[in-house]
Amino acid sequence: MLGGAVQLRGDVGAGHVSIEQIARVISASSSRYGRVELTRDDFDRMVANFERGVTGDPVYLNRMHDDMAAGVGGEFRRIWRDGDRLMGELEWREPGIRWFRDDGFKFFSIEFNDHTDKETGEAYGPVLYGVALLPRPFIKRMVPTNGPGRLHLSDDGLTAWAIADDLELSDQEQPAMNEFLKKLKAALAAHKLHESVVQQLTDAASETFKTLGEDKAKIDAVIGIFDPMAKALGAAGGDKPMTVNLGDFAKQVQIGGPEVSDEQIAKFLGGEAGAKFLSGHFERWQADQHKAAQAAKTSLDAKRKLFTDELAAHKGLTENTRTLLGEQFAELIVADTPDAQVQTIIDKAKALGDTIERERQLSQIGFNSAMTGQMGRVEPGSTSIGEQAGGLLREKLLLTDEYDRGRLFCPEESKLNNFAKKVLGAFDAMHAHKLDAERKMLAADGSVNVADGDFPVVAKRQVILELLASNAWKSIISMRVDTSAQATVQIPYEQRNTSTIAPGAVTYEGQPIRPAGVKQLMDQAYVLPRKIAMQLSREIIHFSRVSQINWDAWARNIASNARLMNDVMAAAMANEMLRSADAYNAATVSGESIAAQLDGSTSTIKTVQFPVVRPYTARDLQGTAIGSTQNPITIDFNGTPVTEYDGTGEQAAGTYFRVADVNLGYIQFVDETGAAVTPNEATATIDYSYSTNVVKFDLDIPNDVDADQHYNGLLNTVGRRKAYLRNNPNFVRAAFTLSSPVLNQTVTEARGYNADVRKEGEGLNAEGDLQRLQGLPSFGIDTPGNDFGDNRILLGEAGTLDYTVNKPFSTEPPFEVMREVNGEIRPTGEWQAYGIEFSSIHVPAPIRNRLTSVLAYSASSR
Repeated sequence: MLGGAVQLRGDVGAGHVSIEQIARVISASSSRYGRVELTRDDFDRMVANFERGVTGDPVYLNRMHDDMAAGVGGEFRRIWRDGDRLMGELEWREPGIRWFRDDGFKFFSIEFNDHTDKETGEAYGPVLYGVALLPRPFIKRMVPTNGPGRLHLSDDGLTAWAIADDLELSDQEQPAMNEFLKKLKAALAAHKLHESVVQQLTDAASETFKTLGEDKAKIDAVIGIFDPMAKALGAAGGDKPMTVNLGDFAKQVQIGGPEVSDEQIAKFLGGEAGAKFLSGHFERWQADQHKAAQAAKTSLDAKRKLFTDELAAHKGLTENTRTLLGEQFAELIVADTPDAQVQTIIDKAKALGDTIERERQLSQIGFNSAMTGQMGRVEPGSTSIGEQAGGLLREKLLLTDEYDRGRLFCPEESKLNNFAKKVLGAFDAMHAHKLDAERKMLAADGSVNVADGDFPVVAKRQVILELLASNAWKSIISMRVDTSAQATVQIPYEQRNTSTIAPGAVTYEGQPIRPAGVKQLMDQAYVLPRKIAMQLSREIIHFSRVSQINWDAWARNIASNARLMNDVMAAAMANEMLRSADAYNAATVSGESIAAQLDGSTSTIKTVQFPVVRPYTARDLQGTAIGSTQNPITIDFNGTPVTEYDGTGEQAAGTYFRVADVNLGYIQFVDETGAAVTPNEATATIDYSYSTNVVKFDLDIPNDVDADQHYNGLLNTVGRRKAYLRNNPNFVRAAFTLSSPVLNQTVTEARGYNADVRKEGEGLNAEGDLQRLQGLPSFGIDTPGNDFGDNRILLGEAGTLDYTVNKPFSTEPPFEVMREVNGEIRPTGEWQAYGIEFSSIHVPAPIRNRLTSVLAYSASSR
């Protein structure tokens, strides 16, 4: 789109900058490099490594892969992937402009390789080292550059066309070329020509040789043509420096020199022009050339006039827009452009003009589009269309019973944090048109346009608001918005190692300064589609179709949507933090026998070691596994593997296992429907991983100890884990604790919370719930599906977990539920809808040690 493709750096003049395509996706064979593969993933990694500056060097433009021997032709200021193409913003320098303008170099060829840091040993994958400008590249069927300052239309907007290819001759062609040139130089030297004359003739011959391929007979014939020419030049003073006009010289050869056939001359100069010229028809040939040039100009003028006339006749375009389109599109039309292609260019220009005018009009009524990158915002300090519509909806929701009961937060948008505002901005940019229409209806009579029970967009937006306003403990994670991400997200993190610093940071004069080990690194997370299906009440569908809206019904559905998604996301975030903490320095157990527990009377066994680390497999958007499973659990019954239950109810009939409780190491066996089964196995073993990054505390109260005194031990255990984080090699400063409300209540029974003996850093809130633990803010996690149970207290550094939103949560249009009855599909009169969010939740593996936990459990009950 316009805003993204042609935005140039502010300190670079557009006249010296162009947006170029420097490569495309390809799979081909090369005689020099073997199989050449360039994929979208390669380009994404090149872009990421370019932006991170992993080599520390600029990406320069060189001449024919000569490593800047001929000078620096330009510098690539940024690169990005556009579909199957790798694009770059090139700031041209004088050598590059000269190569393009004078030498006819019009193609790009990238220089890349897998890069490994020489100091750290870290592997980065494909890195773009440089780009060459040349006349004939390896990758074919691509359009040449139009030079600095030339921006043109691509398939999806304004961008510059510049294409990669490869000038170099193949391994087989180069030796043959050298042999012929050597033979020709020897023949020319026999006539005692000056070296400058020899060079001019060999340059001309070299270009001719390239057109003849490997036809040795033809090349020998061309060499034969040069012999009489060289002899005539020698007689005309060619032993001194001179500029050879090959056209005039050929006429001299015809008039008084040796006999040379038209066929030989045609091979030398190439094609019809050479034949006509050397056969005595030079004047006629010039006339033909002039006539052809006039015809080309007439054709070009007619085609560009057609372009201008059609734009002028296209309604709705302002003069500024027509001028812009003319500047960007007219250069695409040349004399020999087919009429059909001219019409395609005209149609694309009209379509883009309509888009520009539409965005201009939308800007005038209160928001800018994604073309301007403003996420639906107006001038600084003003409110967006989404915020205006949301404010009108909020006025209605504040009057509902759901708000009075505390099931709706209805927060003021001006008080939201930056992450929430970015998420709403991304949502507003995607639904700007509908939000504007609903804003007008809400402002007019309080109604919204509802079809078939579908949520109005402003109501979907309120669901996001409610979701962002809940769960105060989300303040302990890193939250970002990246609407440009596709299948993966790059997560930034920092690694610190101060062991390399000299004592006291003292470095004496003349000695090398020792570096601090602080590195900014990136880890990759996979974007996942998170979907929730829900049933819509008939009440909301009915009252949404009548003139008087039932806002209580809307409030209930908004609250339900937000609660459902909140529960899922909160559990996913908490589980990722707990799994990451447990995976740090996890120990493995192989071949542990569980046969004695499988006597046919129980469905659940317990492992010797605990807590168990829950297995994890990275998956893409299609659910395909990426790499191997981390911390796998393998169970074997009498030599037959037992598969993990996937929860779908669609697995084949049989026995499966699932982790019932990671904290206590409980593994349950179920059938394909999820119902418990009681295996009776003579031989059964299990392989698993268990956490060593945890301290266990037995909640069982000894006979001679008071309960409040015993629970003080739990407080002290948390304090020791806090100190452990502070003293480990990364010097982590713990910022929170996270546990279930039940376990929080248990902690409050410690003597340390007695008003008479309370220590600094411990405290309860006004409702008597745990507020601070060992000086750390205490947060509760009570959503269904979380692995904390009532046993685990997690503590660590804030921001360790990264939550990146790629597409904000939104419900899709509802559909009627259908069921099969006696082989017939019948409607049930019920409606369903589902909500979807694209996001990633990830703790980078290298910083898992910034989290740790305490396991509080009853040893006697286990």
